[in-house]
Formats: sequence, structure tokens, C-alpha cells
Amino acid sequence: MRGNFFFTALVLLMTAAMSSAAVSVIDYGIFASGADGKIRGWDTVGGDRMTVTGIDGGIEISVQSAGRAFNDTGFTLVKTPVAKGSYRITVTIGGDAGAKLFIGPRIAATPPAKDTIGPDIWETVGAAEKNISARYTVLDDTTLRIIIGVGMKENAGKKIAIRNLSFEAFTPEAPKTEVKAGAGTEYDNIIITNDVDDGSKPARLPVTVSIDESIVLRAGGKRCLGFVLGAFPIDGYFMNEQRTEISAEMRNVLATIPAPLNRIIMYVGSADPQSFRWKYAVGPMESRTAAKFTAWDKPLTAACGPAELIGAVRGGYAPARFIWTLNMRNDTPEDAADLAEFLTGDGSSPRGATNWAKLRIDGGAKQPVDIVTFELGNEEEWVSGSNRMSISDYVDRCRKMIAAVRSVYPKATFAPHAATAPWGYSRFKGEDWRDWHRTLLRELGNDISYLAFHPYYYGYPTSVIETYFDVIRDDVKNITGSDRIKLYISEHGLWPAQKQGERWEKTWYTTHALMGCLATAQFINRLYARDDIGLATYHCFNAGPWGLVYRGKQTKALYTTGIVDMFRLYNDAMGANVLSSTVTGDWTDPAKDDVSCTVTATDSKDGINLIIVNREKITKRDAVFSFKGRYDLIRSVTLTAPSVHSYNDENEKRIMVKDDAPVMADFSAYTVPEKSIVALYLKRRQ
Repeated sequence: MRGNFFFTALVLLMTAAMSSAAVSVIDYGIFASGADGKIRGWDTVGGDRMTVTGIDGGIEISVQSAGRAFNDTGFTLVKTPVAKGSYRITVTIGGDAGAKLFIGPRIAATPPAKDTIGPDIWETVGAAEKNISARYTVLDDTTLRIIIGVGMKENAGKKIAIRNLSFEAFTPEAPKTEVKAGAGTEYDNIIITNDVDDGSKPARLPVTVSIDESIVLRAGGKRCLGFVLGAFPIDGYFMNEQRTEISAEMRNVLATIPAPLNRIIMYVGSADPQSFRWKYAVGPMESRTAAKFTAWDKPLTAACGPAELIGAVRGGYAPARFIWTLNMRNDTPEDAADLAEFLTGDGSSPRGATNWAKLRIDGGAKQPVDIVTFELGNEEEWVSGSNRMSISDYVDRCRKMIAAVRSVYPKATFAPHAATAPWGYSRFKGEDWRDWHRTLLRELGNDISYLAFHPYYYGYPTSVIETYFDVIRDDVKNITGSDRIKLYISEHGLWPAQKQGERWEKTWYTTHALMGCLATAQFINRLYARDDIGLATYHCFNAGPWGLVYRGKQTKALYTTGIVDMFRLYNDAMGANVLSSTVTGDWTDPAKDDVSCTVTATDSKDGINLIIVNREKITKRDAVFSFKGRYDLIRSVTLTAPSVHSYNDENEKRIMVKDDAPVMADFSAYTVPEKSIVALYLKRRQ
């Protein structure tokens, strides 16, 4: 933990071996009074007053006063090694209703700021005892402790019981690397995996895929195949040298990129009063206002404003739809109403002196923009210090923006954002990450259609990311009484590992190398397996290391990465509905960290399409299929490369796509190559 959030901590040493047996780590005898009269491992600081006594299977803490201080380290008398691997912590809590506690595993040997190994647990005690659990990955043989914090002001006068704390090993997984990644604090200490293969896996393994085409799992379509238009300035990518129109080069590139859903985020603003706003980039060039996209930018005037950008994207992909991220800091509700007119009006009936819709039309976006939803800001609560937006302030601004936009565009839908980076939330913010979205659901539930969320993977594997989806899904149902509100994954992508002593930029290529394509494809398959996911937009078109499009440093020419090829494959193969499918075999369980083979089955006009992802580096999958009906294989499309580290650059296209037309009558088996994404097109037999 860091910052000024303080708790009283109970530090528990724990022992575990790589086995399936649970190891109880709460034993009151461990904490019996020593010669100094103190309970071992218990640290009461800053004037907190409480009593700890032993009960059956655990301890009971009676809090007299609390809330002044926190010691993250506590006292440790014995250091017991823990073997590397995957574990689950479970615990039973009870006591007085309304009491709160924090449970978090820590690596004993590291500084407090760098010692987390996974998501912390924040819980409120209810009327009855309840069991809670969380999963963690330990990268190396080390020493662990569990911190249980109870020194919150609201706990004064309450009792908290902690029983049956256990630490259970899962099946060992592929080796892991350093517990450090990211340029910003959002993703410090997330767990980055190595390549899927550890050098000892078999050359081929069987897998069974059962399809029930009579059961529609969820809507398919292209609503999870979007990406983010988020980089400013984009003039160097989009505009010609004179900055007067979209370049022919970019128009040619856009014609090759399917763009069904586009998140526009460059106008979200910041605490800097000179930060970029949408009104600064519309109208004649001489009337536009110079602004800064980030605090370290020089003020620039944008030639490629929202009208030019939207017009260019639709020029390459006519049915393109858009999501607009509203500026919650610098724009007023009246600005938001003007924006709604700018995007959706036809220019025939301006609301005021400025005809905003006509400015869009004159800028190159002739038809009204098809807006799927308005996103209410971007990671507003993640900002540090006095610039951080509180939940009450955020809710108030959301209400005003919603009302303003709907006054012009009544059918508008909205997506406030859930907590940013919940895997490190308690450590960075000292809060329960769930409180943010739970408040939004209670206060805004009737006015919103989505909750935006930003997961990056590997990072935590997709199995862990989905546990956060589960929490939000369950809260939506429990608080609102229905599952109408869906998750909008407004950013996602492979988070590149950073090796100790090396610059992070050295691994940026992995985001769009073959390994990045495979990781993102697996994530998309998992999104389409869940009915609680409504929308998804990959980050990002040309920002940071995740780009779909880059300009070569030597040739100065635009080129596309393998992520574009991956999205083409999905856009072509994805049908209107996702069908029920079951995959069995090694490394196919989506709830396990080692999952590397996933399948999406979707309907087509005359049959079924299958999208199969095999992330294994050396292992082919001999797949056997079963269906309710009978089908012929008429087409296969395979995306792969010589190595998982292969990536496109300005000189060479290394991500390869092979499109074949094999005819396999009465299709029932197929060998999926290693490190590949395969789309199979099956035609129903007459």
C-alpha cells in the first residue's frame, strides 16, 4: 500500500506446497502471546485500540477505536517459503454487520509499494458469516504474508471474526516472468506471462469441440470488433502535406481496415485549462483554437478534427458506427448539447446562433453520425491528488451531461466508467474498487446502458480478467434487478512486459506481433462467450505500442500491423449470432490461467463459421467436431507467422494470412496449426 490510507494490519505467515491440498494458515497458536505479551504478527499503531482473541478456527477482533494509522509491514518472527504457482485464498468472515476489512497477500521480501501479487479483497461484514475467495499467482519461490486490515473508523465498537483462512494450490502453469509492467501506475505489478510454450510441451494434442447450433448463446455481429481513435495530433497520419484534406495514402489504408465501431477519445480533456476540446477543432481552419492534448504538449491547431476524422473512416468503411467519449472536465452541459447537434443533426434546424451540424457537414461528414453510445469521461477517478474526481462529483456531472445530450438527441445511451485498474485499486486508492460502480448503478441505473471497463492482458490472464467481469455482472443484476446494463470494454490490448533493467519500449512490438494477435483473439473469443459484454473497442488505431497503423521512420510510408489482419479475419467470419459450443482437452478451460485454445461458433447464411485460436507455440491441436446437423468445409483462413515474435514493419509484412478453399465433405476433424488463428467456413449439407 502507498499513499495516506491507513489501517491496522494483521500479518499472517503462510506455507503452501504445489499440491491440491488446502493448507490452513489461521491457527491461534501461531499468534499466542510471546514474552513481551503481544500476539505474534499483530501490529496496532497510531492510537488504534483493539483486542484480539482466539476462537474456533480463527480469531475475533474487537475494535474500540481506529482510523488514525496503518502499518503495512507488521511483525514477522518466522519466514516460511512458498513455492511458485497458482493459488486460491479462501476465508470465512463474520461479526457485526457493517464492519469492513481488507485482505491482501504480500511478498514479504519486497518493499510495500511493490509487494502485491494480485487483487486485494475488500469486504463488508453482513448479518451472517460468508465465504470469500480470490486467486493469485506466485512467480518465484518466496515468502508470503497476508495482511488483514481492520483499522477503519467505521469499525469502532464492532467485532470482526476471521475463520478458516486457507491457501490452496492449483495445477502448476507455464513459467512466469517479472511482476512489473507498464509505463503508468494503472498496471504496475500486474503479472506478465512468458510465451505459452515452456519448451517441454507435446507437438500435438487432441481437442474436442461440440456445437449445438440450435442454441443461440448471444448476439454476435461486430459490436465487439471496434477500436479506439485516440491519438492527437493525428494530422501527420491523416492529412496531406498541406493539411487541407485527408491524404490519398490514408484513404487507401482505411479502405483495407474494417471499422464497424470506433471510439473517439481525443477530446476527453484534462485538468489543464489548455487541454483539447472538440469545439477547438471544427469550422474553418483559421477559426480553430490551438490546444494541448497532454500536459507536456505544445499547443497545436488540429486540421483533422472530428468531422474530417469521421468522414475519413466512413469513406473507408461506410457502415461505421461511433462512440463518443465526453469531456467531463472542461466541457459544460451546453457544450454537450451542442455536440449532440454537431454529431446527429441534419443542419436544417440549428438550436442557436451556430449551426453545429452544418460545421460537421462542411468538414466532410455529410450524413448524421451513427452514435452507439456516449461514454461519460475516461478514467476520471484515476487522476492523482486534487484533480481526482470524486464519485459524488462524477455522478453529478454525469446527470447534467445525460440531460443535456438527451435534450437534443432523446434516444442517446450512456456508459459511465467502472473503476480503473481494480487489480491495484486498494493499494493505490485505499478503497474498494466495487464501491465506484455500485454507486453508479444505484444513482444512474435507469439512465445508463453500459459500464465501461479497461482490461489489459497478459497482464493478468483472461481467466483472471473475467473474475472482474463476473463481479460487475452480478452487481448489475443484484442492484438494478435485471441484466439490461452491459459491460463496454472500451480499451483492451496486450500489455507488454518490462524486463528488469531494460527499457519498456524494447517489448512494445509484442502488442502487435503474432503473440499480441493471438492474445487479443483469445480475449475476443471470450468476450463473445459472455452475454454480459455489450461492446468492445481495441486500443488503439495509432497510439502507443498497440497501433493498427504506423508511419515508417525510414520510408515515411504508412503500414498496417498484424492486428489489422486479425480484425479482418473476425469481421469476415463473425455472423449475427454466437452458437453454443463446448471445448474439452488440455488448456481449454477458460476458468484456468493456462487456457490457450478457444473457439467461437457463429451462424452464417448457409451454415456455421468457426473461429479457433491456438496460442501454443509448438503444439498443434487435432480437433474433432460434433454438430446437430451435417456440414461441408468450403473455406479456411489461417493467420500465423514464423515466430510469435514476428511483426510487420515498414520493410516487411511477417504476419501471414492464408486463404484456402478445401472441400471436406461431412466435416468432422481438422488440425489447427500451432500459434495460429483459424476461421473455418462450413456449409450446411442439403
